[in-house]
Amino acid sequence: KTPMVLESINLGVVDDTTDIIRVTTAPSPCNFVKSREIINLRSWRQIENSYLMVARSLNVQNVREKNEIMVWDIRADTPSTCTLDFIMSLDFQSTINIGYMFFKI
Repeated sequence: KTPMVLESINLGVVDDTTDIIRVTTAPSPCNFVKSREIINLRSWRQIENSYLMVARSLNVQNVREKNEIMVWDIRADTPSTCTLDFIMSLDFQSTINIGYMFFKI
């Protein structure tokens, strides 16, 4: 099974809850979507038993994909399980795909 993210590198820290990261994604099966490199400004906050994270792409030349916005909400259900809600809006530089996933870890 191919991982979705091949590499994630922290490029800089803005403050205690904000950083800039470069993510390199794996190509999809059969190369339907080729590998992408994304530069994101990412921020997170703890709200009660949840962590809310938000990321948005920075305008950088020669980047083939932009995250219009991505939002994660991770909350503890029990000491050994959590729920992850993930919402994203991507711009593949020609089409916009919006996805929503919900699952327990």
